[in-house]
Amino acid sequence: MAEVKAQFPIGKTQWAKWSDVQRGVFNLLRDGGMPHDEAVKEASCTGWVEFKPEVAVPEEPVKVEAVAPVAPVKKPAPKKKAK
Repeated sequence: MAEVKAQFPIGKTQWAKWSDVQRGVFNLLRDGGMPHDEAVKEASCTGWVEFKPEVAVPEEPVKVEAVAPVAPVKKPAPKKKAK
């Protein structure tokens, strides 16, 4: 997917927070004559749209084996040095 470029002045931090859909909405609103602050507010309210690939579900359930917890090893206290 091609990254959407800013067509109007906007802060880099704000631009980085948005998805490509929100960036496109901002560009369209500003192109339509909407004031900057209102366009930012509207674009921020636009939901994230992400296309995720379908995940293949295994036909057989995955078997998970339980493992007994291991007790921590106690170390002897360090010897004090003579003064």
